Amino acid sequence: MQFTLRLVSVVALATMVLASPAYSRDVEASIVSNAEFDDWLRTTDAVLTFTGSAKGPLAKRSALNTRVVYCNRRSGSVCGGDCTVYEGNSACLNAPDTTCLMATTDVAFCDRGGCGGSCNTFNSCGTRLDGGFCFTPGTSSGLSVAALLNFIHLQNPEMKIGGETGNTLRRNPKEYGDVNPLDDDSLDDAGSDTVILKVEITTSSPTLSLSNPDDNFRLILSVRVFASPRASAPITIATGRTALDVDSYIRGAFRLECITDPSKSIALSTTTQPHYARTETANKDLKEIEWLKFVTVPPKNAGVLQIEHPLPLERMLSREPTVKREDLTPGLKYRVWTDERILNDVATSYWGGLDGELKDKKLSDKREDETVQLDREALEADNWVLDQGGVIVRGNVGKHGPVFELVE
Repeated sequence: MQFTLRLVSVVALATMVLASPAYSRDVEASIVSNAEFDDWLRTTDAVLTFTGSAKGPLAKRSALNTRVVYCNRRSGSVCGGDCTVYEGNSACLNAPDTTCLMATTDVAFCDRGGCGGSCNTFNSCGTRLDGGFCFTPGTSSGLSVAALLNFIHLQNPEMKIGGETGNTLRRNPKEYGDVNPLDDDSLDDAGSDTVILKVEITTSSPTLSLSNPDDNFRLILSVRVFASPRASAPITIATGRTALDVDSYIRGAFRLECITDPSKSIALSTTTQPHYARTETANKDLKEIEWLKFVTVPPKNAGVLQIEHPLPLERMLSREPTVKREDLTPGLKYRVWTDERILNDVATSYWGGLDGELKDKKLSDKREDETVQLDREALEADNWVLDQGGVIVRGNVGKHGPVFELVE
């Protein structure tokens, strides 16, 4: 079987259905062991298609091979539906309509053909599901290239993402590329059923005084609807654990890159990421889960949602291990560097406003495309509203972020 970086021939060798209880375990998305991988294969009720050298859940395998499973459906915190199980060496796998994935080595998933475009690593997963799976939001948008997950790249340290001229794995093109994502014309080609939010990131002032620092200095994120299949309707989104969350510092959403002296760049979060306990969502109104932090974005052309992150000087330095107050001098310029992955991690949304259509409604974790008509009617009769899924979020991330200067 011939594999190249840009093209792979994948032949389905077997398809089976394992009719047993769905796998649901409190394990966050991370590289899983072969034993854990096998355990999932034995206990899932997903429809499995085996490709590459994978021949079934109990087959003997090479210890050096990468094993990855990618599926087209998420139910609450469980990954399933129709799943493809791949085993083999480094390759690009065509994987349209993927919703979640799991792997035994670190892999990358990309939003363009040939393993190009914007690529994220499995180990840096933003939304974690049961059993070690990673949720890949915005991948069920039909032919929308901006939203569609086309390929999974099985990481090889010597390979480049996107071919010889592509970016290396860790350099997100949206952060390092010359095109400001706010001006990206490719968004105009997104499918008509896709919700796209644009976020303009600014600071409350272009300067910050060292002798008389402004305690109200802050980051301002202005969120507006750029595209929507329901242009006249507001949309309510869960901001928890994204860059839109006021507590996003702890997840590394932002850092301050010193343009004039890189040695004085400031980390706004620790390198250790917090561990989140699993939250049971089945049959529960998601509005009652405090950390989800729902907000409503006004309809297209009808207003802007403004989210503010306080950033006084004291807070800037509170988690920075090397740069001290005395190291800061007038003339230093800082760029607010936003992590695109954490900004574009809105996985839950509902039509309507919290103070309007959704005020007396219960927010379900069930999605419209995952429920049959009778179930939808029963849920709606009981005052439940179905999750519309993830939205695409674009902002002036990375090197396109706002710049402010320290003054006397």
